[in-house]
Amino acid sequence: MDSTLFPIDFISATVRNSVRAPFVMRPICPSDYDKGVLNVLGNLTTVGNITRDQFYSRFSYFKKHAHEYFIIVIENVPVGKIVACGTMLLERKFIHNCGMVGHLEDVVTLPEVRGMLFGKAIIDGLTSISSHLGAYKTILDCNAKNVTFYAAKCNYVLKEYQMVIYHNKDDNAKSGGDKISPKL
Repeated sequence: MDSTLFPIDFISATVRNSVRAPFVMRPICPSDYDKGVLNVLGNLTTVGNITRDQFYSRFSYFKKHAHEYFIIVIENVPVGKIVACGTMLLERKFIHNCGMVGHLEDVVTLPEVRGMLFGKAIIDGLTSISSHLGAYKTILDCNAKNVTFYAAKCNYVLKEYQMVIYHNKDDNAKSGGDKISPKL
């Protein structure tokens, strides 16, 4: 069951080659459970106690919908440890001639490799997939503190706002979002 989620050539070779040995950028695969991909995601948000079977089940779902889900990782190969990851979701629309939009989510690197531009490499890799698949734009959701990085290093521009509602009241309390009073 250790096949990648999608073909590696969906990621620009230029971007893949920007990640130097002993690290490698590639699509996620089932063995990444044992290589700590969930630990990496835990540096971004709450992951939960996901068993190997749950991970494999979700990977199988993503694989069946591989035309919509694209998750890439950066692995320290000699150590067998995932140090960064990110996701691109491809949304199909009616607007723009039934166009597609890429949505970048869950981009994170381990603290010990920050500064090595792996975040930029993940963004560039996911953006290259979105472009390769014909999306007319790619949207990146991020924390306000990361806006400057994504603008300066990845050429993304701040446009509009994202809002969220959590369906679990405990999640609303710890979301840390700004409370905005609409002017009606």
